[in-house]
Amino acid sequence: MRNRSYGTLPIVVWAILIVGVAVGELLPGNSPILQAVAATHIGDKFLHSGAYCLLALVPVFAFRRNIALISVLGLAVMGGALELLQQLVPGRSCDIADEAANVAGLLAGMILVYAWRMAARATA
Repeated sequence: MRNRSYGTLPIVVWAILIVGVAVGELLPGNSPILQAVAATHIGDKFLHSGAYCLLALVPVFAFRRNIALISVLGLAVMGGALELLQQLVPGRSCDIADEAANVAGLLAGMILVYAWRMAARATA
């Protein structure tokens, strides 16, 4: 397997995405940001899967396979922990379906990168 070295940029981007998702999941239910998101009428599960798909793209694309898989598993654990922590946040609740959407997003992110790589190899 070739060495994928992109410097520190993927780690910085990934850290920003992780912080953004964590903050978003722990905002109080009546926060202006969550009210603005609710006004878009985009489904909650779609937002969870989209956010976690983005979170999975960076490590799967930029890191070696074993590190990427450990990272994605860590993201799944993080998603579950954030769901549990939502019980402590006013106006929020823990929902197992949200964690299922998180995991679905992680799998989608992995599939997208691996499909893109297979397509790139086929045309090379």
